[in-house]
Amino acid sequence: MESLTTVRQPDKATMRIFVSLTLCLIVSLVIAGCSGIQLTSNLRQSPIQIDGKVGDWDRLPSYSAREGIRLSITNDREYFYILFATHQREVARQVVMRGFTLWFDPNGGSKKTIGLNYPLGVMEPGMRERMGDMDPSERTDIREDLMNRSLQEFEFLGPNENDRVRVSKNEGKGVEVHVSDESNLFVYEAKIPLIFSMQHPYAIETSTGSTIGLTIEVGSREMFMRRMGGMEGGRPGDGGGFSGGRGGRMPPGGGQRPSGTQRMQFEPIELTVRLAE
Repeated sequence: MESLTTVRQPDKATMRIFVSLTLCLIVSLVIAGCSGIQLTSNLRQSPIQIDGKVGDWDRLPSYSAREGIRLSITNDREYFYILFATHQREVARQVVMRGFTLWFDPNGGSKKTIGLNYPLGVMEPGMRERMGDMDPSERTDIREDLMNRSLQEFEFLGPNENDRVRVSKNEGKGVEVHVSDESNLFVYEAKIPLIFSMQHPYAIETSTGSTIGLTIEVGSREMFMRRMGGMEGGRPGDGGGFSGGRGGRMPPGGGQRPSGTQRMQFEPIELTVRLAE
């Protein structure tokens, strides 16, 4: 008599994990085979709170954009959402000290047409010279103050070369950004309007179903040179000042690079993203 073997069907939770791992594997193979990352955004199915927590992203595919860096994206009819998370302390330190910028090309290329700079970064032009004669405790106080201030505003750049406006997080007109650092995980989240309007003057200027270019930069020389040139003209709605907003926690040590850690240069991550319809 033939023996019968009962095959247990996997439950839904197991299948979700399997599908997620399969997607990550496919994306990793795509990344390994081309110079840029080509992604398709999933249509958002559940609310995403921009609060520096990763729980809202658990059901979305995550991509290994680089070793130790998790990247997730999604969109709905109005907004583009992105998660950037890493356990790498040097990357987190550079984001805080030198600033973090998302560059968008609404035409799907690699041009830096629309930019969102947040955090602004602590390394302002001439800061080292100004702090050179201060005692260590005074330098620490100033550095911590600059860190807190850099989390209260964002800068929006483009579409013209000299368009640059600094906006309070409380007056983002649809833009929401947040960073946090908990349980040794540095998290960056952003929500940006897709379509430009009077209600949403800080937008990517695209629509669902389109393909956009996205470049992720940390502390680019271009951003530093823009600041050297001072504040340029921008769109209406400049929040001004350093008021309002809710900042996240900073990496331990006040952003200082741990002794013995070799300084690394964060290379830009370039993506092509097909927005869900």
